[in-house]
Amino acid sequence: MELQHFGHEHPLEFKSEGMFEEEEKEKLPSYNCYMCRKSISLPAYFCRHCDCTCLHETCAKLADQEILHPMHSAHPLKFTTLAQSLRRCDACWQDFSGFSYSCPKCNLYICIECALKVSNRRIIKHDVHQHPLTLVKMEKSSKCCACDSLMFVPNSDINTPSYMCTTCSFWIHEECASLPTIKGLEDHDHDHPLTLAYQLPLEFRRYNFECEFCREVLKPSMWVYYCGRCRYFVHVYCLSIHVRFGSRIDYYHYDAEAGPNDLRLPCNDVFDEMIKPVMEKRMKEELKLLPEIKHFSHSHPLILSSTLPVENEKDTEEMLCDGCIQPISTPYYTCAECKYMLHLTCANFSPERLCHVCDYGHFSTLKKFRNELGYFYCSWCDTKGNGFFFDCEECRIKVHFNCLIFSFGEQMVYKLHKQHILWHARSYRQSPSMHCHACREEITSSNPYYRCRCGFFLHQWCATLPGAVKHRWDKHPILLMHPPFSDHPDELYCEVCEDEIHPKTWIYHCRECDQSFHPRCIPRLGKDGNVKFGSTIQVANHEHPLRSVRKSRYKSSCNGCGTKFNGGKAWECEVCRFSFSLCFACVCHAIDPSYVLPVPHD
Repeated sequence: MELQHFGHEHPLEFKSEGMFEEEEKEKLPSYNCYMCRKSISLPAYFCRHCDCTCLHETCAKLADQEILHPMHSAHPLKFTTLAQSLRRCDACWQDFSGFSYSCPKCNLYICIECALKVSNRRIIKHDVHQHPLTLVKMEKSSKCCACDSLMFVPNSDINTPSYMCTTCSFWIHEECASLPTIKGLEDHDHDHPLTLAYQLPLEFRRYNFECEFCREVLKPSMWVYYCGRCRYFVHVYCLSIHVRFGSRIDYYHYDAEAGPNDLRLPCNDVFDEMIKPVMEKRMKEELKLLPEIKHFSHSHPLILSSTLPVENEKDTEEMLCDGCIQPISTPYYTCAECKYMLHLTCANFSPERLCHVCDYGHFSTLKKFRNELGYFYCSWCDTKGNGFFFDCEECRIKVHFNCLIFSFGEQMVYKLHKQHILWHARSYRQSPSMHCHACREEITSSNPYYRCRCGFFLHQWCATLPGAVKHRWDKHPILLMHPPFSDHPDELYCEVCEDEIHPKTWIYHCRECDQSFHPRCIPRLGKDGNVKFGSTIQVANHEHPLRSVRKSRYKSSCNGCGTKFNGGKAWECEVCRFSFSLCFACVCHAIDPSYVLPVPHD
């Protein structure tokens, strides 16, 4: 059977698979169809006179030199031979060369592959809908039932071809109807193939999962590509943008490389690996190693020591530097009369040597807070602290020493996102699109955080979480883990608060005991992570001094208001063998009777 095709001067002979010798079959993959420029597949048409000239059987069906396309129904499209230079198809947005169909009046071009789709798929039956769908041109504004994007652009003759159900109000882009059920992500941060779902699977609707590209919360009715093992979800629309314009990471790429002085997180020792290097670089002076010093933050002389006195477990947990509230290390300075301690580096800090200009250009100084309760609230992270802080009297703000020190290290590299540098920043207005990659919470106004131009955000608190911690409920080191948790059950529960853990948040986990913890439920890392406990206070309604503790006695409650401590912080009397305890609210009320006590919980 011969065909005289308008795209070639010689007759073409139709050949099926049985008409070729084995040697000839081996050469077929190197032949390309002269219309669509893709590898030839049998059956096909071949030219006897011209070597390697062949035509797909499907491409040969476009024998008419003019076709009507629903994307551009105003004029017929004519068969056109393009130059070898690339041109973008107005239907699929892919670059092509060679033959096409075009409208000279509107300067519109459609590649052969898109023209074939129209010829072969004018009416289809799709799994997502019970009725047949007809390929039409949109004449009104409507949203695609798959990707939720507009299908019609007003005041334009060029519109995306779409399928319509003539029985009910169902519309879908032609491109969405042609999506493959399994798709891989090339040059991206996910290795497993993704499965197409016509709605968010039921087992994932209990959480607010986000699209990994646009970071918007998924709607249950929208189509998604997902990997159930990794809880990885992508809108079909976002994935089509990825296919057209390349990798999301490459699109936001910038030429910045990590330097030798940049922070590398996570670390196991926040002081040695973060605070100390940044401060030594900041001060640009050698540390003084004197046997005894007088420091602005303490009324007694501080003596240089190289040994750590350990009496019991509580003393070990609270052997923290009173400046940066991090575990003490030798050598250090200590007070012979009380348990005041300072790192060698922190002891070299002084208001004269370390100052800062606040956001509004005011001069803020380094101070040590002193009051009866012994703590203040940080204006940046909104948590309590009783170590060093920077104070701007004009703005009436106080900032944790650590919060500001971390900002001095302006950029860092995180192991989970090592392809890009993260930059330190602060948010002055709340943006719903800025969510921390670790805790999935919004980055609110004034919060310090780390950001990458590719849309990766981390709270400063989350970014500086240590790689391993200890907990009194587990004798092994508890490691910081990042999702996906492929070797763990679908449901994880925190051993402290007993709440279910979101499968996309970071956790601390003990592999030996199979125990998981929220980072904020670890006492040393929670909202009181910048507070050193162990100080004493005298209240009027008790004869003995009370000592502040990070972890109260088991099943103890406040003798003032009856609030249960649940193992949390409290003020306890050691003389009474811990039979008398007060919560922080009752202590505040005892010092200042105008303080309003909260309603006690059962």
